[in-house]
Amino acid sequence: MIFTVAALFSSCKEVNEIDYDALPTGGKALVQLHNSLPYTDAGDNVFAKVELNDRVISRGNVVAKDPDDPTKDINISGDEVYQLTTFNSLSSSLGRYYAFDPGVLTIKLYQGSGPSDNRTFTLKYEQSITLQAGKQGLILHDYSKPPIVVTEPDVFPTDGNMSKYSDTIQYVKFFNLMYESAGVPTGLKLQYQYQYTINPIWTEEDVEKGRAPAGLTTNDFLANAALAQIPTAQQKRSAWINLGPSVGFGENTGWQVVPVKRTAYLSQGSVRVDYRIVVTSGGVPGTNMNADNVLLARITRPATGALTAYSDWWTADTGRWRYHFFAGYRDGGAPGVGVAQYGQK
Repeated sequence: MIFTVAALFSSCKEVNEIDYDALPTGGKALVQLHNSLPYTDAGDNVFAKVELNDRVISRGNVVAKDPDDPTKDINISGDEVYQLTTFNSLSSSLGRYYAFDPGVLTIKLYQGSGPSDNRTFTLKYEQSITLQAGKQGLILHDYSKPPIVVTEPDVFPTDGNMSKYSDTIQYVKFFNLMYESAGVPTGLKLQYQYQYTINPIWTEEDVEKGRAPAGLTTNDFLANAALAQIPTAQQKRSAWINLGPSVGFGENTGWQVVPVKRTAYLSQGSVRVDYRIVVTSGGVPGTNMNADNVLLARITRPATGALTAYSDWWTADTGRWRYHFFAGYRDGGAPGVGVAQYGQK
């Protein structure tokens, strides 16, 4: 018996090494690309190939041939299959960055034409910028200028703002990238504001305090989420709340807390939050803002129709960190202005 056990342990000494396809990033410049380039024709702003320091990170819609057997295609995976499209970003994955050595980075964007197995690429954008170590987003906003750089911490702080049942939070960072027209950055300072439903559901506290309908109990919420819903006509909306400071062109608000008021007693924590933009400097009533100082803009893409008071809404998710890029031409034809959202966490 002793011999059998010893032999068993002896046979288990082999080590199976698991190899992850990852590289250490300490001291590296970690990069994301955000496409906020305005356009006249949407096709002018779709890039089939993207190179960073001659390293191809995107070659969407290209079929690569196996060099050992030209009759076979190579399976392209990851970001390489994605084009850099209008008001979109690379990497396509949440919180992912490309690693480079600090120093000069040259960005090249190409448009593609022809069949997928024999594409022709035309260089449309080439700019260089000096990178520092750490995370940085490169915001493309003008074909003739280098990108705007936004830096992020290596690790996002953990929030402690959760409260029982109904009230959790999301973080939003707003960027003013609006042009008045082609080549004319806005001179307006913009205040991003949000509004949420204060009491979308009856809570356990409402039951305890007698504010909920007579006879309604917490067990009712658990058995039927619809019973927790306050009728729309009785729901109250918050006042418009400033999301950070007002910002000029190329500036951002920094990370700001947005409350997420759930619309079901037990839910995954995704709700609607409304937004608007107020002009705080440079505004002219009737020209670029209305009587309430709300920004007047062409808010469709492509831009059509009259100037309209800007408003929009986004789904807020508890615990998420989102960029809100506000870009386009306010009154200069296509594209109209709007927010593009990108998740950081």
